[in-house]
Parts: sequence; C-alpha cells; structure tokens
Amino acid sequence: EAIVAGGMKFFMFSPSAEAARDTLPKAGFDNADTVARLLDKQWVQKKVRGGVWWIDEAGLLSVPQMDKLLRLAEQLDARVVLVGDVGQHCSVERGKAFDLLQRRGEMTVTYVDEVVRQKGEYKRYVEYMAARKVEEAFKSLRKMNALREIKDKEARAALLAKRYLET
Repeated sequence: EAIVAGGMKFFMFSPSAEAARDTLPKAGFDNADTVARLLDKQWVQKKVRGGVWWIDEAGLLSVPQMDKLLRLAEQLDARVVLVGDVGQHCSVERGKAFDLLQRRGEMTVTYVDEVVRQKGEYKRYVEYMAARKVEEAFKSLRKMNALREIKDKEARAALLAKRYLET
C-alpha cells in the first residue's frame, strides 16, 4: 500500500533487492519494491499510477534503466524523487545516470550536509571519510578499536577465511 502524506501517495523503490526487501521495510517503508519490478510488472505500474515514486540508492541505476523509469513515470503521470550519493554507488550497466542528471540535467538537487544516521565516534569517522580526510578517519577507526593488525601472514589468512565462512 502507499504511504500517504499531504494527500499524495508515496511508493518506495530501490534498484537493490536487499534494500527493497530488508533495509527499507526496517525503516518503516513496508511498501518498498525493486525498480526492476516497477519496470517489468504491469500490476505494479497500475498500483503506483499518479503517485510519487521515491527511488532510494538512485546512483545504482544505469542510463538505460533511468530512461525507462522516467519514460514510465511520464506515461503513468507519476513524480519521481531520486535519492542517493553519487560518490557511494554506481550502476553495473553503462552510464552514471544519477550523476549525469545532477551535473547536466535540469533537475532540482538538494543536498544533505549533516550526518544524522551515525552517532559518536562512528559519525566522526563518516564525516572524515566524506571530507576525504583519510588520516583522521584512520585515527577514528583506531579510537573505536575497529582496526586489527595481524603481521603473521598465516594467522591473517586463517582469520580472514574464518570470518568469510561465518559471513
């Protein structure tokens, strides 16, 4: 079902199945689905006609996918809100559609310039990384005891293999 706010129906989509099935529902967006299903399934298209499509992690969309999405939105009289970070993700297929729309397209761009999800030292680490202050970021990781140096190659390989299998 749609999320209704201000008389408008909002529908959440993500190029990533993991975000659509796990991350977004955990954040309260139970109606989340994948962009692929939106582009492929007529029953989904019928349901979201005339709504606002909120596309999370839009940087993952390729130029062909973005083209299909925007053409479909026009056909279905829908509005599209693209959310993401061009420095974080890029598409597997050709083209950086989200980046191109921001730099060359005529879309309105709004920036979030404050880290709100992370807290404490981890927040400082994220801020350092966003500012490309790598040395400070590593100091922050050390403060959190998030780095572990293992000089012995065999011990390092064994730990990596163990962690890989656990994952």
